[in-house]
Amino acid sequence: MKPKPRPAAAQDGPLKVDRPFDDAITRALSVKPPAGGWAAYEAKLKADKAKAEKPKKTG
Repeated sequence: MKPKPRPAAAQDGPLKVDRPFDDAITRALSVKPPAGGWAAYEAKLKADKAKAEKPKKTG
């Protein structure tokens, strides 16, 4: 069976943004804080990392 040809990639042509570039970049890169806040998020990451690095007991 012959594969179907793929459509042209979006990056082949120029990117068109309908607003000033700085505003578009700021809007694209904005990150909403997690539900519990950044401090709780970082504490959870540290706990998960420590748990993953903890050597497992065998036997």
